[in-house]
Amino acid sequence: MSTATAKKYRELREAQGWSREELARKIDRQTGDVESWENGDSEPDEETHARLADAYGMSQDALRHYGNFEHHEERETDKMQRRAERN
Repeated sequence: MSTATAKKYRELREAQGWSREELARKIDRQTGDVESWENGDSEPDEETHARLADAYGMSQDALRHYGNFEHHEERETDKMQRRAERN
């Protein structure tokens, strides 16, 4: 996995204000799995990718392409932070 892809997983989680443990619980995975994606050691499978997209409130396509353009990344992160503040 590329460093940029690994970075997006961490940025998305942090934008929600979630720990690795919290995200792992939300998507029914182990904390070590989340750590592995964020370190670039592995990628989530398709089922997990769908769970991640659902947890973040975005489509799977949006999750796949998240961060491809800097302005898009900022806009998505801002939306996610506002959503987290409301919850």
